[in-house]
Parts: sequence; C-alpha cells; structure tokens
Amino acid sequence: MKRMQEIELLLDSAQKNHEKDRNELISTSAKLREVNLRYNSALTDLNHERKQNQKYAENLEDLVEENKKLQKYKIQVDTANDQIAQLKSVIANYQMAMEGRGPAEELGLTEDGEGGGKKKDGDDDVVVKLRD
Repeated sequence: MKRMQEIELLLDSAQKNHEKDRNELISTSAKLREVNLRYNSALTDLNHERKQNQKYAENLEDLVEENKKLQKYKIQVDTANDQIAQLKSVIANYQMAMEGRGPAEELGLTEDGEGGGKKKDGDDDVVVKLRD
C-alpha cells in the first residue's frame, strides 16, 4: 500500500509538472506569436521603405540625367544670348552709320563729310559705303 501511495504522489507531482510545463509552453507560444507578428510588421515596413528608396534612387537618376540635358541647353542658351548681344551691337553700329553719326564720320573716313557716307543713287535709295 505504501508503494501505491508513493506512485500516486509521483503521478500527482508529474501531472502538476506537466500542467505547469504546458501552461509555460502556451505562454511562450503566445509570446512567440506576438514577437513573430512584430517581426513581420517590421519586415513589411522595411520592404516598403526599401521600395520607396528604390523609387527615390530612380527619380534621382532621372533628375541627374535631366540636369545634364539642362546644362547642355544652358550652355547653348548662354552662347545664343552672347551672339544676340553681339548682333545687337553690330546692328546698332550699322544704324548709327546709316544715320551718319557712326565712328567713321567721327574719324573722317567718309567720302564727303556732310552726307555721312550716304549717297543717293537715281532711284532715291540710300547707299552706305562701308570700309572693307
């Protein structure tokens, strides 16, 4: 009989340990699920950020290419503006010469001092003689 009581006590103790282990396992499983959910959430956020960074990188590459094109155009525009300024100066000099108040008249390089280098031909056209 004593042996039977010892076995019952051991069995009772084993059942309590088993129940305790089972409860601990359930608790640990719940914690593990929670950690797994947080991990998956963080991983999803990370993937989203990675995709966003890839889009930013692609946009940046596009902007760099666009900037290179614009730099080429800026050089062309600056060159064209310089040419326009030079042409305006040439036109202004021709205009002054046509009006008889250009540098040629001031230096006395015209054929007749009064006409300012202008001569009328038979058709009432004004002819301006320019130095070669």
